[in-house]
Amino acid sequence: ARGMGNYCEQRLDPDWAEQNPVDTIPFQYTAEGADESQDYILYRIPCYLAAYNAGSAWALEAPDNKGRPRLLSFSLPVVAFEYEDPDTEKVVIDFQVTGYSATGVLGGAFDPDTLEIESFNKARGLGDAFSNGFWTFNGRDFVLRRYDVDPTYDEKAEAVTVIDFTKETP
Repeated sequence: ARGMGNYCEQRLDPDWAEQNPVDTIPFQYTAEGADESQDYILYRIPCYLAAYNAGSAWALEAPDNKGRPRLLSFSLPVVAFEYEDPDTEKVVIDFQVTGYSATGVLGGAFDPDTLEIESFNKARGLGDAFSNGFWTFNGRDFVLRRYDVDPTYDEKAEAVTVIDFTKETP
């Protein structure tokens, strides 16, 4: 928790930590061409609860580092949006991914069937502005596969896919 900066300060409170225990999530992964699957353990370490979002640090214990889980980082696209009316931010004319950043704290859940972590973060309580990301385990890391954003404050949930590595390329 100490290495996560301000994002994990609530974890340092013993009462809060007791009420928000670490989730231990065992799963198996079979590498392409391998005959047998290997056992992994994913840890979801609750870091904060806010009005309408929660954040957790994630750590992975792989077969080659038993007893020594490593903290995970997740790539996030940095997106610039152009609005029809910048004062209301209700209609997007265009957007551009201008780079990437990384975070060690991510709200979300892990699906052991798809080996995917999905996050959903509201920009405000109404939920009409949000981001939604999908990271898939590749045998070593969780890799960003798709990222959707609804950058409008228009009382409708209508996301724009800004990154999609799930589509086949010609």
